[in-house]
Amino acid sequence: MTSIATTTTAFPPRAQRGQRLYFAYGSNLWMEQMARRCPSSYLVGRAVLPDYQWQINERGYANVVPRAGYAVHGLVYELDGDAGAGGTDEARLDRSEGVHTGAYSKEWRDVVLYEAAPALRLPTRAFADAGGATPMLREMLGEMLGETGGGAAASSLFTEQRPTRIERDVLVYLSSTYTMPSEPRNEYIDRMNRGIADAIAIGVPGDFFETVVRRFIPDRPPPALSPPQPYYYRPGRSRAQQQRR
Repeated sequence: MTSIATTTTAFPPRAQRGQRLYFAYGSNLWMEQMARRCPSSYLVGRAVLPDYQWQINERGYANVVPRAGYAVHGLVYELDGDAGAGGTDEARLDRSEGVHTGAYSKEWRDVVLYEAAPALRLPTRAFADAGGATPMLREMLGEMLGETGGGAAASSLFTEQRPTRIERDVLVYLSSTYTMPSEPRNEYIDRMNRGIADAIAIGVPGDFFETVVRRFIPDRPPPALSPPQPYYYRPGRSRAQQQRR
């Protein structure tokens, strides 16, 4: 069982608008997969879903089930658009998660949100273009060191305490039908290990994966990937400009 911070600020329910916050706890922790599935998505930060337990269910994929006193750690992304529009991130994610086949259902839950530092609130496609969260952070750290001539400003990117709050009505895909703990599919192990690496780089506690997720997902090096298609992310551009290739 993993503890969570209790000093939070409760905010009113999130206003309905074109963007949706989504809590990822499975293979969508992998930035490259998230960028493919939801090309307009942005990283918001990491979060904790209280009173749920992480599992691999009988379908061979990650799931969360209600369990008082437990917690699930993951990443929060901002998705573009409403589910009713066929070309939006949310609609694409519905298809990827098998909502219409009954694999998962869409639920809205409150999470404890730890916002990422402003420099890290980037398109997921930017992380994918860099080869993952770790290479992106190394590149950013190197640039900051070059600009400042010292490590203090650069290290603050990782050590600065970010605001923590209760974020309401965050989208979570879960199954209340397939809830029996089981073994992961072989290909899913590789995707999860890539997602674990990205999540830890962003700040999700490594001990959550070691004590909870590793009961299901063995730690093994994923096979090499072909180079991703370039996204050409450039700092300082607007979101609309970032999405033009």
